[in-house]
Amino acid sequence: MFNQAFTHFFIHFDHDSVYIVENTGHLLDELTELNLTPNLTETILSYSNHLNAKGHVHFTFKAGLQFFNVIINKNKRNEYFDGYILDSDYFHLYDTNENVLSRRFQILSNLKNALRRKEFHLEYQPIIAAGHDERRLFGVEALLRWNHPQLGNVSPAELIPVLEQSNYIHELGNWVLEQSAMDLKKWNTYYSQRIVGHVNISANQLMEPSFSSQLVKISKKCNLDPSLLVLEITEHNLIAASNILLQNIEELIKFGVKIVIDDFGTGYSTIQTLSKLPISGIKIGREL
Repeated sequence: MFNQAFTHFFIHFDHDSVYIVENTGHLLDELTELNLTPNLTETILSYSNHLNAKGHVHFTFKAGLQFFNVIINKNKRNEYFDGYILDSDYFHLYDTNENVLSRRFQILSNLKNALRRKEFHLEYQPIIAAGHDERRLFGVEALLRWNHPQLGNVSPAELIPVLEQSNYIHELGNWVLEQSAMDLKKWNTYYSQRIVGHVNISANQLMEPSFSSQLVKISKKCNLDPSLLVLEITEHNLIAASNILLQNIEELIKFGVKIVIDDFGTGYSTIQTLSKLPISGIKIGREL
């Protein structure tokens, strides 16, 4: 089983040879380790006349027990061709009828460079504590934002599902946690009041065995009081939790981090069920 499900690369034809100029993604690296790249380039070369005439080609090949789709399109901005390799589970991200990449796959294929170019930033939504006599700032919720030069503003509704289908959820998730921790440390140092920070965490992140230890390292690196950090996980993911996920949560709670259920009421759990789980609070879903 391959760790990555796609790759994006550039192809350049020179007489009777084909060159892979740049590889963005990891799948091609994994296939290279299996010595499949020569066979792949030979197949691509066999389609060179068709590519020059039609501007696009699609074929499949097998690696181990998995089948992969190769899609090659003429890049309209230069003499290169764009090459994409997707496993069969990800092929739905590509629109073969119109020979164009769907927006979801464009998001997926641009994630690596976006991380390298630091195109992501955080915005913070205030959390207000409403008392009898006054309202005061209690904390903030970190919101991930991405403004891509070509794709424009990529909304969380578009980005998060794609992230959860790729391993980039771990790299970007750690960046969000570290950036949030640094900002929380700064605010709690310079302001007289205590400000907690809420960060949304996916089940994929919590399924990583090293997640809790990574978060502990981030907190210590930023010299942040762990009680200032609140992790939000959706009700469905927590109710269907695995042993690894629950172990990560238990270790984080011991360290001092709080866990809150997001969108409570959108699933099938009850207060009695939740009372058995290691959580600090709930957020009521908007649907209720």
